[in-house]
Amino acid sequence: MAATQSPIPGAAPPPTLGDNHTDFGEAPGIDIEWSEDHWRRLIDWLIDTGFVSAKEIGALVLGHLNPSQVGTSIASKKTFQAHYPHRQTMKAVLAWHIEQIGRCADCGSRLELQADHVESREQYGDAADRLENMTLSSTLVVLSLVLGVLVKG
Repeated sequence: MAATQSPIPGAAPPPTLGDNHTDFGEAPGIDIEWSEDHWRRLIDWLIDTGFVSAKEIGALVLGHLNPSQVGTSIASKKTFQAHYPHRQTMKAVLAWHIEQIGRCADCGSRLELQADHVESREQYGDAADRLENMTLSSTLVVLSLVLGVLVKG
């Protein structure tokens, strides 16, 4: 099969890393510097090349906008439970989660949120496990690094 043929009959040929150079050659090297137009062009390119469909992008975004699952992971830890009366940890964690702005403290994303320690567990041990030491952060930092490599390829 030639490199430009799609493995799926009737589908568009898969994009190659070289194809995006002309579309994104002027884009900044890291996505945090991208404008809204750069992002829209990337989404259009992903759809136009048949890499993904608009439905797949929509479903993915909606799936990742669901509230993060940080509450149960925090509330189930004995080190957090030690700060609250019996069976009150989840109530405190839910109150904390509601008070958060629903965005990553670093990049502002609403996607892929997780709870992170402000003061690290490595430095403070179990004493770091308290709600006032937690913040929401996004795992999209890794995506940013990968995307930068793909775009500048």
